[in-house]
Amino acid sequence: MPGTQATVDLLRAVPLFADLSKSELRLVATITKPLDFAPGAPVVTEGERTGRFFVIVDGDAQVLVNGRFVLRLGPGQFFGELALLDDEPRSATVAAMNQLSTLSIAAFNFRSLLKSNASITYKVLLALCHRLRAAERSRL
Repeated sequence: MPGTQATVDLLRAVPLFADLSKSELRLVATITKPLDFAPGAPVVTEGERTGRFFVIVDGDAQVLVNGRFVLRLGPGQFFGELALLDDEPRSATVAAMNQLSTLSIAAFNFRSLLKSNASITYKVLLALCHRLRAAERSRL
């Protein structure tokens, strides 16, 4: 698993965290946990209410919606950022295609961090606003 700086670099590439300072990213890094998955193992299952975010460190994962393949994810890519903030059901299943190493953040840890750090909370809200506006523009 990556060290602190590598974890910070992985997190910085996530749009939700892109505007955080180095010290803020280090705070987020303290709540990450390495999780590995065997080939074929589900990481998250569509419809379940699980509050974890994942960044892929090594390996590949497939994204399935209604049992149909829609996307392949590899190192540096991520999924589950909305699960950090809401308790809605997962919109897709993600499964390991080969040995998969991830860094994960549990929603309860992230929410606690947001409650104790207004600067991180504000920057995360701005990032979500940018993503929402971009999604709205893409529909026009």
